[in-house]
Amino acid sequence: MAAFVTTAMCGVPTKVGVVQQAKADILKAVAHPIRLSIVEMLGEGERCACKICDAFSCDRTTVSKHLAVLKALGVIEDRKEGLFVFYRLRMRCLLPFLVCLEHQVMGGAECGCVDALDDEA
Repeated sequence: MAAFVTTAMCGVPTKVGVVQQAKADILKAVAHPIRLSIVEMLGEGERCACKICDAFSCDRTTVSKHLAVLKALGVIEDRKEGLFVFYRLRMRCLLPFLVCLEHQVMGGAECGCVDALDDEA
C-alpha cells in the first residue's frame, strides 16, 4: 500500500491529507474482489486460514497475500492456536457499508442507511 502523505494534498492541510490517504488505502484494499469476499466471510465469524483459502480457486500464497494486506491496514486481525491461524474482522463497521452497497448494486433499493443517519442528526 502507498505510504501516508507528509505534505498537503491539493490544498488540504497535511493532517487531513494523512487521514484521507489512510481512508483511501483501506477502501482500495477492500475494493479488491477477493479481499471483499474475505471481509464478508469474516463478517459471519472467525475462520481458520485454511478455510478461507479453501473458499477460493487461487493458490494459498495469493490468499495469504490478500490476508496480509487486510491485516496491515487493521481491517482484520489474527490469532494463532497451535499450528492454525484464525482470522476475524476487526473493522466491523464495514459490514453495514457493504450491505448498503449491495442494495444499490442489486437494484437501488433503499438500504436504511439514510434513515439511520437522519435519526442520529
